[in-house]
Amino acid sequence: MGKTEIVYNPVHSAPIIQKAADFLFATLRVLRRLLPGKREGTVIMSAHKLGDGVFTLPALKILMSQPDHSSPTIITYSENQTIYKRVFDNTNYVIIKRSDFLFSGRVLRPTLWLKFFLLKAEYFFDFSGGIHSALIALLSPARVKIGINQQLYRNVFDKPIDIRERPHISDIYLDICRVYLNESPDDGVKVHPLTIHKIEKILIAPKGGWRAKEWGINRFLQTAGELKKCYQIHFVFEKGTLPEDFKTALFEGGFSYTETEDIDSLMKCIEDYDLFFSNDTGPLYIANFMGKATFAIYGPTNPEFHLPDGSGHGFSVKKLSCSPVHEKFCHEIGGRSCYHFSCMNELSVKDVTKDIITFISRFNQESPAA
Repeated sequence: MGKTEIVYNPVHSAPIIQKAADFLFATLRVLRRLLPGKREGTVIMSAHKLGDGVFTLPALKILMSQPDHSSPTIITYSENQTIYKRVFDNTNYVIIKRSDFLFSGRVLRPTLWLKFFLLKAEYFFDFSGGIHSALIALLSPARVKIGINQQLYRNVFDKPIDIRERPHISDIYLDICRVYLNESPDDGVKVHPLTIHKIEKILIAPKGGWRAKEWGINRFLQTAGELKKCYQIHFVFEKGTLPEDFKTALFEGGFSYTETEDIDSLMKCIEDYDLFFSNDTGPLYIANFMGKATFAIYGPTNPEFHLPDGSGHGFSVKKLSCSPVHEKFCHEIGGRSCYHFSCMNELSVKDVTKDIITFISRFNQESPAA
């Protein structure tokens, strides 16, 4: 570990707005210090979707290896807690729900303000990076507040850290450790070691986080038909998301499937397979965390930011003029405002089948078990 240099490309607010925000938040931060509160222990705000929750793990491991922060309280969603509890002992949790926030998840309901005002803390680390976490940081009695966030909220923190816009997503959270510890962790901390040596059984999850990230159930089914010639294939879906006509297609194709009710049942299903094949979605990164090989379909998201570190991870992508190059998402807000989905529609079953078979063959040839 050595000194680090962090490069950002922050989004700036208008100067007059930034000055007003700086004054307001600095004043509120000082006033909160003057008000009563139990100032002991560490609180970490880390509330994310599943994929980002996995990406926080390397930084959380480093932070919690420090004696002062070995037994923190983590504010998080229940799905993140499921992952964290598999890694961290001596940790308390404050579980929040998305319904606890108003205005599309931006502002904590006033009825909950007292809860976080009274939550004891000497240190507060923000791993979430938004207005929702900035408000909770303001409410905290902590004397030291460190975190990633937008520049508009920089004076909420004693040590504010801009959210980087260069790969990898794990580095967004590792920047907290770089600034706080003034050291740069080795890249190896981002790797979840593989627990498999050969790919024989493949688990396929065709759904995505949003429509633009979905390659299409029928394309996955066609690819599975080719893979079935050499490998054991199984499909997995979140309960209630599998259309009846596709259940029929699975039956006619001779494919088995599982419908999971929660993260625990998903992880139990993943445990039985060697390769997780899906769109760029949270369960893929859970599979990575569990030591499985992964193969992802990328479209409006950039694999340079999202692809799991280490060996055993492959992907297919159709590069177009609108594909993200230096950004996490394409200019259509990760496809959310896209009307054509060309990056997915032009990625053929033939190309993906070729890519994944090549990936599996290379992995099995290089495996110690080969």
